[in-house]
Amino acid sequence: MTIYEQHSVVDVPFPFIDAPEKKRRPALVLSKPPFQTANGAVILAMITSADRSSWKFDLELADWSAAGLRKKCLVRWKVFTLDAALVAGFRGSLSDRDKTAVNECLVTMFI
Repeated sequence: MTIYEQHSVVDVPFPFIDAPEKKRRPALVLSKPPFQTANGAVILAMITSADRSSWKFDLELADWSAAGLRKKCLVRWKVFTLDAALVAGFRGSLSDRDKTAVNECLVTMFI
């Protein structure tokens, strides 16, 4: 099982159920390695281009290319837990500026 650092951008299959066709979508790793090791799972948030919709607290990534993304994207706070074996690959990591913004947003929403 691969363990990912918090703030990594990874690919996950969508939909998450057994379906004949799946697409890889980017997601942001929120959980730290000890959680992943202990549970065999990773907590993630959706990353999307969100061309047609918006949510309050959507967080635009300033340095999206550094995170391995091909176009401007944002973190949408659809948070989910996924079996670590389903993570399809690593894209990149958030810049320090984007890490700070993500952490501030999490504090605003959850603490």
